[in-house]
Amino acid sequence: MKNLINPLALTVALLTVSACTNPPYDSKTNVTGSATAGAQVVFIDKDLRRVLVVDSVSDGRSPAGLLQLQAALRNSTNDETLSVQLQTIFLAADGAVLYTDVGSEAAWQNFTLTPGQTVYYKQNALTADARSYTVRVRYMNRRDAGN
Repeated sequence: MKNLINPLALTVALLTVSACTNPPYDSKTNVTGSATAGAQVVFIDKDLRRVLVVDSVSDGRSPAGLLQLQAALRNSTNDETLSVQLQTIFLAADGAVLYTDVGSEAAWQNFTLTPGQTVYYKQNALTADARSYTVRVRYMNRRDAGN
């Protein structure tokens, strides 16, 4: 009986140790993480992929050298009104998020799209340091997310 307990204890110990070595979950809201690296538009709520389509994203520089972007988002449903929020995170050349001080991050903007409607979301960087961006999209009421 003693020989059975030792292998069992060893198995439990190995499983416990191996479970502790897994890396932490990479959140969908981490705009610098591998899940969103290089993505121009990220849906925070996965169910949005079913009802919201990104028709186009364009960007350029203003005469002052500031990064500007415009995204066309369309409600692809025939019978559902969508209430969403959008936010742009601007990134420096090294991939670092700009405007990280408390109160300096971009506010979430609210949009309501009727069935088949397209909205044009525009944003401008605040400094010429911005080299790229990620537009984040989520449901306005988180309980509607369907996650």
